[in-house]
Amino acid sequence: MSTAAETHRPAGMTRQAWLALLVLVPAPSIGVLLAMPDGAGTLGKVIYAAMKAWILVLPILWMLSVNGRLAWPAWSWKGTGVGLLWGVGVAAAILAGFFAFGPQLVDVQQVRAKAMETGLADPRLFIPFFVYLCLVNSLLEEYVWRWFVYGRCRDIMPRAPGWAPVVLSAGLFTIHHAVALSMQMAWLPALLGSTGVMVGGIIWGGLYRRYGRIWPCWISHVIADVAVAVVAWRLIHGG
Repeated sequence: MSTAAETHRPAGMTRQAWLALLVLVPAPSIGVLLAMPDGAGTLGKVIYAAMKAWILVLPILWMLSVNGRLAWPAWSWKGTGVGLLWGVGVAAAILAGFFAFGPQLVDVQQVRAKAMETGLADPRLFIPFFVYLCLVNSLLEEYVWRWFVYGRCRDIMPRAPGWAPVVLSAGLFTIHHAVALSMQMAWLPALLGSTGVMVGGIIWGGLYRRYGRIWPCWISHVIADVAVAVVAWRLIHGG
């Protein structure tokens, strides 16, 4: 439910929120488009890294501009049990979908060739990469897409139903994932994967809306990413 403060935001804050979304949301997709094509050069990789850095720095600049100080939410157990349950449910859906339909939808040879190219076929790189993905990248995504982007979506639509910013922020979260998936696989698995990302974004946005902290979202996200890591291991290493 929206509070009076939420439904009567200053017009300046709404304009700032629009500007923040316009300069942040396209950044990861631009990085993916320039860095992921075969033969992407050093410039593409540098731009990709710059875009990743930008989406982390912008929320800090926003916080300093609006609040005048940096603040990080203290750890709280509130909602972590619910986040854990949602994470288990999402992970179970990912694994069930993969084992039921994955072999028919995914070109395993293409995945393994890409893994050889990137080095992920080597377990010495695969394991630390997915540890980072599950524990660190998921936290950064919650910080950017739930705390910051969801908050700005709420700012630009203060009179909308409470679920509207959840769905909008989930859609924005999905864009760069959809771009990346479409560049790596056929349209159907890319569509299914993007749909899964959208559903995850709605779940995590709903958790953030309910509890006001990223920790339940992060716990759920970690468990979902562990399932993604299991799928990737099966595809690349076959075990």
